[in-house]
Amino acid sequence: MREGVGDAELQSSRHPLLDARLQGIICRVPDIALLLIASRISQYDLSCYDINMQSIPEQLPSKSRQAVEQPVLSHRQVQRLAEFRFQLRRFLHFSHIVAEGAGLRPQQYQLLQCVYGMPDELDPTIANVAARMLLKHNSAVELVDRTVEQGLLRRVPDPTDHRRILLRVTSQGEHLLNSLAAYHLQELEEAGPELLRALRRVLLMKTEPPVVHRTRKRA
Repeated sequence: MREGVGDAELQSSRHPLLDARLQGIICRVPDIALLLIASRISQYDLSCYDINMQSIPEQLPSKSRQAVEQPVLSHRQVQRLAEFRFQLRRFLHFSHIVAEGAGLRPQQYQLLQCVYGMPDELDPTIANVAARMLLKHNSAVELVDRTVEQGLLRRVPDPTDHRRILLRVTSQGEHLLNSLAAYHLQELEEAGPELLRALRRVLLMKTEPPVVHRTRKRA
C-alpha cells in the first residue's frame, strides 16, 4: 500500500502526474481518509497502542472502593486489533521495501513527502518537519542533512524572513518522490480495501457492549 498518498495535502497542483490516479482511487475508496490516518504512523513504527500510551495519565484513580469494574476486551475484539495491526504492518513493510529499492531509507521517502506535501498554512521548516514526522529536532536535522547530501533536498533562505531556513525538494528528489508515490498509490488501490475493512471492524467495537470484569479488593 502507499503511504505517501498520505495527504490530500499532496494537492493536484503539486503532483500533476498523480492527480488523475489519486482522484480515481478516492472515488473507488471513499473512506481513504481512514487509510491516510493509518499511514501516518511514524517512522518508529508506532502502533495505535504505543501512541495511546503517550496520553495515559501518570497517576491512575485510586482503588478505594470495594469493587472495581474493569472493561475487558473480548477475544474477538483482540483478534480485530491484531488483524488491523497485521494489515498496517504489511503496508509499512511494503513502503520500506520500495523506499530501500530506490536507494533511500524509509524515513527519507517520508521526509520528501512531508516537505513536498506540507500544508499551505505551514512553512517547510525543520521544526515543522520534525513535528509532522514525530521526530526529535536533532533527529530531523540529521535526516535532512543526509537527504541534502544525496541531492534530493536543499535549504533555501525564507524570502520573508532571512533568519529562517526553508526546505525544498530538488528536481531529482521530486522525480524520485513521484515514482515512489505512484508505487504506493497502486498498492493502496490493491490492498487498501482490506486495510479499511480491518479498521472499520476495530471502530465498530465502540458500539458493542463492553465486557466487564468485576474484581473485589482483598481484605
